[in-house]
Amino acid sequence: MNMDIEEQTIEAIEFKLRPSDALQAPPTVRLTREGLRRLEQELQTLEQERMPAVVERIRAIREMSADPLEGGDYAQAMEELAQLRAREAVLRTMIGSGEIVEDHGPAGVVQLGSTVTLAENHHREMFTIVGSAEADALKGRLSEDYPLGRSLLQHHAGDTVQWDSPAGVN
Repeated sequence: MNMDIEEQTIEAIEFKLRPSDALQAPPTVRLTREGLRRLEQELQTLEQERMPAVVERIRAIREMSADPLEGGDYAQAMEELAQLRAREAVLRTMIGSGEIVEDHGPAGVVQLGSTVTLAENHHREMFTIVGSAEADALKGRLSEDYPLGRSLLQHHAGDTVQWDSPAGVN
């Protein structure tokens, strides 16, 4: 979805690309089906709700003010639009280069998409092992690239696992 704002309102940013940059494909993003669905939903919300709301806010500020640059609202809205466009580009890249990793390994072996329960003393916590693009430890999605996530891969239920953390070996 493209949204137009008059050209004079957009600050120019110069990007310096090397010829080799154009030839490089984005790295493959490993995703679960649920992770891909979440990214697609975020992109849809961004394009259909958040960006149009900001564009409308910019339009309203410009109509209500003789000099929209005078107040901070205009600059703030333009910055928010730039951030949303940057996030849109990231989401499109992740979705376009995403590789769905199916659960095809042996039963009971931890791999991408597995849900594990970690127990230490009397504390239990449940996580799903996911690719780095969909990781959110506060929501129970642990990246396979995190030290803990990496150390859990290929283990079985009941295994004792050690991993390196900033506090030392756990």
